[in-house]
Amino acid sequence: MKKLIKDLKKKRSKAQYLIFDTYSNYLYKIAYRYLKDNHLVEEVISQAFLNIFDKIADTTIEDEASFKAWCRRITINQSLMEIRKHVRFQDNLSLIENMEEAPISTDQHLHEEDIVKLVLQLPDGYRTIFNLYAIEGYTHKEISEKLSISVGTSKSQLSKARQLLKRQIENTEDYHAAIR
Repeated sequence: MKKLIKDLKKKRSKAQYLIFDTYSNYLYKIAYRYLKDNHLVEEVISQAFLNIFDKIADTTIEDEASFKAWCRRITINQSLMEIRKHVRFQDNLSLIENMEEAPISTDQHLHEEDIVKLVLQLPDGYRTIFNLYAIEGYTHKEISEKLSISVGTSKSQLSKARQLLKRQIENTEDYHAAIR
């Protein structure tokens, strides 16, 4: 991998092709969690790879783990820029009001892919904050800076996202129980 990253820093097209081939599916899934629109995801992935190929020479990255994390961060940032560009985030921050925070519980019959589908059904603002906090591990302070919102708004939206997910999971569990 060190040689591949060196070649990538030298802008060798074969290295770029191999990196694209290796990481495109991984980065696509990350962007899709934020955007939920194949066309927008393709645009984001294209721009992310352009940024990766353009900026890799300015880094000290030499190992695969650091490279993968760096690519992930670029893709997330590009996804957030796309969300801001389409002003979808602010329009969806306040869709559900007066919800209490509750822990998410799942049934043993609910699979990971079902949970991913439920997360994708969240309104854009909730989904964005949920992804950043619960999946990517950002703090509320980091989220507030990235999205130009207050820390309180980040916390509130995460709470509402969790509550909505909990309801969706309960509905899914009720459905599965009814058909058993």
